[in-house]
Amino acid sequence: MLAETAKFFRVMEMLYDQRRQLAKILSCYLRDPVRKTMAFPYIHGVMNSDEYVDFEKQEVERAALASLPDLVAIDSEATACLVLMDFAHDIIGVVHRLQGYPRVLYEFLQGVFESKAGFTVSKADSPPPPDVHEQYIELMCIYKPTAVFEYLKRSDTHFRLEQTLALCEKHRVKDAQAYLLEKTGAVREAFDLTLETLQKHIRTVLQAYRTGEDTRSPFHLVQTTLTVIIQLCQRNSSLKQPEREYLWFSLLEAVMGPCRDLREEVNKRAQTAKWLLATGMGGCVEVDVLAAFKGLMQKVLNCLVGHVSLASVLQKILQDPTYQGGTLREVKDLIMDMLETYNYERTLLETTNHLLASDNHVSLRQLVAAMNRGRVDRNRSTESTAADSEGASSIHSHQIQAAMRFHKVLKSPSKIGLFGSGDHRVAHQGGILQDPNFDLKLMPVRW
Repeated sequence: MLAETAKFFRVMEMLYDQRRQLAKILSCYLRDPVRKTMAFPYIHGVMNSDEYVDFEKQEVERAALASLPDLVAIDSEATACLVLMDFAHDIIGVVHRLQGYPRVLYEFLQGVFESKAGFTVSKADSPPPPDVHEQYIELMCIYKPTAVFEYLKRSDTHFRLEQTLALCEKHRVKDAQAYLLEKTGAVREAFDLTLETLQKHIRTVLQAYRTGEDTRSPFHLVQTTLTVIIQLCQRNSSLKQPEREYLWFSLLEAVMGPCRDLREEVNKRAQTAKWLLATGMGGCVEVDVLAAFKGLMQKVLNCLVGHVSLASVLQKILQDPTYQGGTLREVKDLIMDMLETYNYERTLLETTNHLLASDNHVSLRQLVAAMNRGRVDRNRSTESTAADSEGASSIHSHQIQAAMRFHKVLKSPSKIGLFGSGDHRVAHQGGILQDPNFDLKLMPVRW
């Protein structure tokens, strides 16, 4: 055909359309560099149109599946959406066809599971089986290992835990492996694995500092990994005290070790070594290397307050060789910061208890006022009015008793003060003192 030799694809399309050769029309779109993206709406239009009979749709389906590598090369997300909408019944066959093209298969599955166009596997009528999802995770471990951890956190319900853990261990994606270990309950193993990564980054920073290289990038990795491991320790605060101390003190030792190494090295130098670190605002400042690691240690100490007893933390610090040979000035700021954090959390707890007690006081006052309020019904007999009043008093009494039981739940002693017109005060433990000599006013009493 002359039009085909001359690559007149639109002319060829018209001729094929007249002959109802739909598969060849698709090939025209794929070979046309200007209109190749129109192959997707063409396939979708044929598969959902009543104008074409079943065998014509099957012909287009076979041609589209045979051209999957070309379609993925054009647009992997559009190919994934097309398969999910029109060929969802054969997604296993699609994956099987792309087994010989691992990179193409990865891009296709990325479009299936992470499409930005709004149509993903979660919206499909028949989502792929778990082994297809795990194959995508394995390909991600190969082609983009740094994205595995974040992806697992976003979609932890679409894969099998044990099989995915084995894949991450096989390809040595340690952050994802630690995340999955924690989900299986192996907290210590997850902690040790993440701590190993942190120590590796610390060694890289120290080596770059000693050789005079740029330390900003490796130190950023130290900060990121430290944040991850601190969050791991905080999530597992329900562990027993020995286990919590192991996690926090091992982390504290990991950031105190560089301080010991650098202390001797810095003291040998005539001037304090300076280096550039990335700040939180994105700029760079010149700081002391020893002070930088002390800042990391301070961050760990601030985070472990509330999870480990204060006495154990102070003992750990004072027994460290970094501070044993120093003066009080070197540890004063560190201890004062810890005490300020402790006092802040204590004040926060006391304020919370006070607010709960105040709310309980207001509820009790409203119930007592309701119980003491008279009730008059002029349209009913005296006997029925008395019976109603007795029933209302019984209801209010039950409400007050329920409020008093809630009041006893508070950590502070359940004491209510009664204040009269004079300066004297009477307090009653766990109840309300009925006395006609006092104007009844309820409020929490601090003893």
